[in-house]
Amino acid sequence: MLLEAQRLEVTHHRVAIGLARDTTVSMVQITDLHIQKFGRHEENIVTAANNPRPDFMVLTGDSLDDRSKLGVLEEFLSHLNQEVPKYAILGNWEYWGHVNLDLLSAVYARHNCQLLVNQSVKHCVRGKEIRLAGFDDYVGNPHHSEAALDDISPVDGELLLAHCPQHRDIVRHRYSLMISGHTHGGQINPAGLFNYTPIGSGAYLKGWYLENTLFVSRGLGTSRVPLRLNSVPELARFDLLV
Repeated sequence: MLLEAQRLEVTHHRVAIGLARDTTVSMVQITDLHIQKFGRHEENIVTAANNPRPDFMVLTGDSLDDRSKLGVLEEFLSHLNQEVPKYAILGNWEYWGHVNLDLLSAVYARHNCQLLVNQSVKHCVRGKEIRLAGFDDYVGNPHHSEAALDDISPVDGELLLAHCPQHRDIVRHRYSLMISGHTHGGQINPAGLFNYTPIGSGAYLKGWYLENTLFVSRGLGTSRVPLRLNSVPELARFDLLV
């Protein structure tokens, strides 16, 4: 179980987020790091995220669960390709770990990463404009604002970022692809028969749901106990058709 927590599987996905679908944009999802140190596992994550170079990266919450580890997160971020734009959202553990969100935002900003809290931005690449709508965490701040969806101006594609997959249930009226984490794929699944998921997971465990409008990553770290069983850490790479 301890060895499995140090493994890494890179998964590859191809999905449309726009109507034209004539341009492919590459994206890497980093989620649920729960970073404690910068060791071999983290080095492997960085290498897999950087190569081949994506058009942008998203960090979908629970980057850290202890405010004292903010410097370790900065070290991790410093090893990611600094020229690649990055967008981050909050998870429940940034709240539960009493992380100073202003300091966290500043750390992200120093490494070409924008923290989105109930807001959206437009990312332009190869003549395409993609709206990234980043939600506050469903569990950590359960005042389920939809302010991230306030911008309704035309774009070529849209991507929703929410740490908890249960967030999909309250924005079902928006058919855009949502990228989530949080569940750790169950983290510890004896014989693959018992799947424990934390509050905020809803009916979702891992992989694709709702006609490919929700993807739930198994994430990269561990929570509460440093063990995984039948749930190998996952770095997800996407080819987005825009």
